[in-house]
Amino acid sequence: SLDIFLNKNLSDNKIIVKDSKNISTFSEIESYYKNILKNIVPLQNRENIHIIYSAKDLPLFYFNRDELFSKFKMFTTLYLTNKEFPKKNIHFNSFNPPVSLISTAKQFGDAYYNFDITEIWNDNVLDSTINQILYFYEIRLINYSTAIKLCNKLTQIIEQAEIDSFSGIRNNKFKTKLYLYNSVSLMLNNSVIITTKNKKTLLSQYALGKHFIIEDQNFIENYEVFINNSIELATLLSKTGIKERLLFFKPKFKAIDKAKQHIELIRQFPI
Repeated sequence: SLDIFLNKNLSDNKIIVKDSKNISTFSEIESYYKNILKNIVPLQNRENIHIIYSAKDLPLFYFNRDELFSKFKMFTTLYLTNKEFPKKNIHFNSFNPPVSLISTAKQFGDAYYNFDITEIWNDNVLDSTINQILYFYEIRLINYSTAIKLCNKLTQIIEQAEIDSFSGIRNNKFKTKLYLYNSVSLMLNNSVIITTKNKKTLLSQYALGKHFIIEDQNFIENYEVFINNSIELATLLSKTGIKERLLFFKPKFKAIDKAKQHIELIRQFPI
């Protein structure tokens, strides 16, 4: 392959990476999802497929399985990546992604959910999403009922993750395995390692919706060793006691409740 040919001319501390495309329009977001689906859907129902997700933020596929949250994440993405979008001052109620995009996003969420996956979380995994809800509510681009509904849906997502983490089995038709770790030592960065029978691929996020695609097998294996060493210091929630699991999830529910209280306070005493 060209990568191997080029790599021969690189020094030991350099690798070749591919950059993902921009996602600042509806069509670019849909292409983003379709490209991922094109690569991962053929891997379903095959053995020896595993994903490791170092989750600085709650993985996107959790949100894309719900239409309202999927739409909200698209709204947030365009607001942050398309410099013209904020100028239009579009209210979330008037935000209407194409039906095909909503459908593709749902397929993306379901596809990832149906793989055996190791997810590494920490106490800050919800911070970004909660801050997004509060920000758009405070600047009046989402209304009170939508903000509360998003918070309630976030609670439902965490409740299901808690149930799945107890058994280590996803609530889906494939009954795929979930290895959910609580890490206090690993610096999480939304990187994803996809391991198949023949090769490994690393997606390393460097900006919202943007990531490097790395296929250098030696680099990925070294990175995976680092991740696995960190996992040894983390807690696998399906193997720990009920007390430890409750202590892990309780602050997340509290954070959502605190956000709802803040929303209610702004409603009664507008800024």
